[in-house]
Amino acid sequence: MIKSPIQPMPVPRHVYVIGDSHCLPFKDTMFQDPTSGQSFITKIAYCSGLSANSILDSKGNYCDTFQEGLRNLGLMDKDGKALYLASDPNSLAATFAAGLPQSPPTIILTCTEIDFRALVLSRLKNDHDIILPFETVYPNSNKPIIPLNFILDIAESTIGNLIKGLKPLADKGLSQVLVHCIPPPTLNDELFVNINNYLCPIPVRYKAATLWNHIMRKKCAEAGIPFIDLWPDVTENGYLLPRYELDGVHLSRHSVKHSLEYFTGYIHSQRFASVFNHVRYQLANEHGVSNNKESSLLQTLRNLVKQPDESQLLLKAFKKQGVVHFDDDSMILKAVGKLDQQEVLREINHSFDWRYDPQHAPEAFITQPPSDQWLESVYNTLYAEPFHHVLSECLGGDPIFYSLSISTQGLTSQSTAEFSYPKGIMRAIIAMQTQTEGASLLFKDAQDREISVAQRAGTLTVFDPNRLKLVSQTGFSPDAPLLHLVMGLRHKNHPRLLAWSPTPAFPVDPFQFSTTELNTYPKMTAGEFSVNPRFYEHS
Repeated sequence: MIKSPIQPMPVPRHVYVIGDSHCLPFKDTMFQDPTSGQSFITKIAYCSGLSANSILDSKGNYCDTFQEGLRNLGLMDKDGKALYLASDPNSLAATFAAGLPQSPPTIILTCTEIDFRALVLSRLKNDHDIILPFETVYPNSNKPIIPLNFILDIAESTIGNLIKGLKPLADKGLSQVLVHCIPPPTLNDELFVNINNYLCPIPVRYKAATLWNHIMRKKCAEAGIPFIDLWPDVTENGYLLPRYELDGVHLSRHSVKHSLEYFTGYIHSQRFASVFNHVRYQLANEHGVSNNKESSLLQTLRNLVKQPDESQLLLKAFKKQGVVHFDDDSMILKAVGKLDQQEVLREINHSFDWRYDPQHAPEAFITQPPSDQWLESVYNTLYAEPFHHVLSECLGGDPIFYSLSISTQGLTSQSTAEFSYPKGIMRAIIAMQTQTEGASLLFKDAQDREISVAQRAGTLTVFDPNRLKLVSQTGFSPDAPLLHLVMGLRHKNHPRLLAWSPTPAFPVDPFQFSTTELNTYPKMTAGEFSVNPRFYEHS
């Protein structure tokens, strides 16, 4: 057989669209997000007859057609568990062989249009009208008016059942769900009658659909669920544009582009609370390279500060407050030295298997990668004494540095993220330069109590981001660089690693992540990081 060369393409990220027949136009749609360069492909699961009132059965379980759709998409196993969280030996081996990050899938749900036609339009028909509680372009008729509360009660009850039906998904780890609006009704009365066996005038059915989507948007907002509304893109003066008409019920494939643009806009602007694979981070912690030396954090700090009383205070602060700092300016400043890198302001184009704080302004960071020699110097310092002892005591074992970044402007409360960090992730800040003797970092704990940590050139501050929020800094020179470290406990199969990143970021999956945006030491050239999380030593 003759061999013909191919050009490999980047692996696209899947977007899963599941629901009633309105998911069908999304089938196998490939697209690229120009901001990040990430490519996507949609996979669909058509659940025939799925409605808001049928998604859960009387026992609170998902209906058969929805469960089958989730399994067919590879999102859930036969026992109803999210597959990306599977941690049995066979699943770990399979995900390692696939070489893809195991991240929470993004799901778009299309539902309730069946409910809308059956419960609302069938009551209105050509016999009644409704008056909306907000301004609209649709005219009223002289038909008898159905009380608004009657329609509202139907809509709120039905859509409430849909929202209730999404909670079990989040409980299972499938929390990245976006709900799609119902589409604008057809403008073809003949098609409408052929499909529904009754007539409902165009203005009436449009008013009803507008009200239905209004309630959907409200209910989704109350539940913290993103809502995709493509009506502004496929209508003109409130009515469906002809090029998006398909068959009297569905929109054409041309409409999918607009829905997916709202999807990409949302994932850029929002932070999902459960975006990380917490199970795999737990594996990294449970099978990490734990401390096996007799030295403790207390002894380490005593060696550093030479004052037992002060070291006890520092240890107490870390255990009770989640933060510790120490100074060895000669070693730190010698390692990091003076940065001669040119500041380059560009877009931050992380792959979606990394998460970072989107509220950080790009201009706050030096994005020009440092030299290999500089990165090696910092690596050797962090993995040497006395820093290695302190960092390993904070983590409970040997560290892996997922990212090192540099900010050239001070942090403010407006640019500081509030994440639900994976268990075991720690952050650290190295002050390169201060302006006054009163320089400090300000943190707040869960009770909103302030904790101020004094800073001087060469101070390394380690803190637990699940216990403390970094609020601001004071007393630093406006252009003084701050080094940001994100680190975790190194799994026994992980190599030691220090990665340069454009922002304080870390991977969704600690065992599989891209390195295309990163500069690492030791050097990686494959464009990806892949480590087997199974619990045996490599031969």
